[in-house]
Amino acid sequence: MKRTAGYSSRLMFASALILGALSAPSLAAQNPSGPELYFYPAKGWSVEKSEAQMCSIASQFNNGFTIRFEGDQKWVQGMQINFAQDIFEPNKDYDIALSIPGVQDTDFRATSQGRDSLRIGLRRDKEFYKALRKSAVLDMNLEGNDFRFYLTGFSKSAGDFENCMAGAEMAEVGEARFMVNEAIAMEEQMHGPAAAVVEISPENPQPVVQEIPQKTIHKLGKQTISTTGSSTDEILSTDVEGIVKPTDETKGRQRLSEQLAKQIAQDPSLIDVDMDEQNQQLSPVREALSMPPDMPEMLPMPDEALTLASIETPAQEEKLAVVETEEATPPAETLLEPVEEKEIDVAEASALETPPAEPEHIQSSTPPVKVHKESYSSEADFTEIEPAAAASNIATQDLRKQVLSLESIVQNLKDENTALTNELQTALRESEEERLSISSENWNLESATMKFNEAERQIKRMGQQLQKERAKCKAEKQELEAMLFDPQVTSDAQLARLAELESQLMKARKELDDQRAHYEERIRALERRASAE
Repeated sequence: MKRTAGYSSRLMFASALILGALSAPSLAAQNPSGPELYFYPAKGWSVEKSEAQMCSIASQFNNGFTIRFEGDQKWVQGMQINFAQDIFEPNKDYDIALSIPGVQDTDFRATSQGRDSLRIGLRRDKEFYKALRKSAVLDMNLEGNDFRFYLTGFSKSAGDFENCMAGAEMAEVGEARFMVNEAIAMEEQMHGPAAAVVEISPENPQPVVQEIPQKTIHKLGKQTISTTGSSTDEILSTDVEGIVKPTDETKGRQRLSEQLAKQIAQDPSLIDVDMDEQNQQLSPVREALSMPPDMPEMLPMPDEALTLASIETPAQEEKLAVVETEEATPPAETLLEPVEEKEIDVAEASALETPPAEPEHIQSSTPPVKVHKESYSSEADFTEIEPAAAASNIATQDLRKQVLSLESIVQNLKDENTALTNELQTALRESEEERLSISSENWNLESATMKFNEAERQIKRMGQQLQKERAKCKAEKQELEAMLFDPQVTSDAQLARLAELESQLMKARKELDDQRAHYEERIRALERRASAE
């Protein structure tokens, strides 16, 4: 009884599937390798989200079947197929085989949901969904019944389904989406009030840090160094002279420094003063000298000063140089206390003031070059060269002809190889361009186009292979002929035999042509007789 019941249920299921598929056209003539029954979506794919945070994407096919994919935040959980017929036993497991043509074949255990639906769990096989999205073709085998589903448009709608599973907000059912009229928006923007300019200032403004220009640091360094040397005011006067004209006060300072230098040279005991006080007074100067030029001191500066500093005029620079010179010149009291404890030699100071001697101009000349030329003459005599023997000339000419023929053959083979390579690259580019994505609605036209393109590619490939084999055969034939009939290897008997065979071949060809002409004449005579009757 159990076998009878099982057989009757299978028979009922098979008959129901066949009756449900009568409305779908057959593809057996176009796709002999695939299932005879195929279905395609009659409606678009709809994405929904339930209150239990479950997302689903479903579509109804042309035979009434419905395929639904379900998933949550943990990705796709299952696939449910509604066969629109009461053919299953509730809560019973069925063996079902799902296949993505040319990609993956998987056997599943499906559970019936009522009497008209099956649910397949995809929690442990998430790669199947990814492959199905790329292929969009699903073959199904259930109880010995094979049929194919074309998931047209599934790849485009799967993005919304995956966004829903990821937690993105879904548009409510019946929500209207209005498009903004760009012309009205532009008109309102042109005739509307101008937008007010809002200035935003920080709550706690920070001071702007500005670098001291390297040129200014260099000037200050020069002036500071000039105050600590032996001939301090002389160097200062020479450096500042090119920038600003010295005033009466600076001239007085220069005369005072000269007097101090003379007194120190006469009485060195004047140098014995408190050095600690000197070091404390000159510590800022030493710090300025110890700072490297590539590490400038950073000072805060407001934005207004920053902008004004970048647009100084030459007159302002000259005034700034005058102020810097006056500030950098120490008072007369500090000049009484020199930094270094060493005796000042007046002779050295006077030597520094003396101008350098003018360079002597040295002239030198090279002796003239003597060139000795010698010429030689010779005559060539070509009267002793005699021509080679006639036999050797003939052999050389034959070898030369064979070499030329072989070179032409090699060149032809290279040209054929280049042409075949270009054809192959063209075929590959065409195959990439002709590859169609399964996303349109007319499946009959697309499948026929795909098959036609595949057949055309196969024909091109076979033609290229045939040309390649012909070229290879021709090259081997020519190589064998060159090896067999090489004048250096063959003898007179072989050459005579070759001539005899060639004459026989010509005779056979002539007889064949005569017979062909005779038979053609008889055929024409029979045709005239038949037409006359």
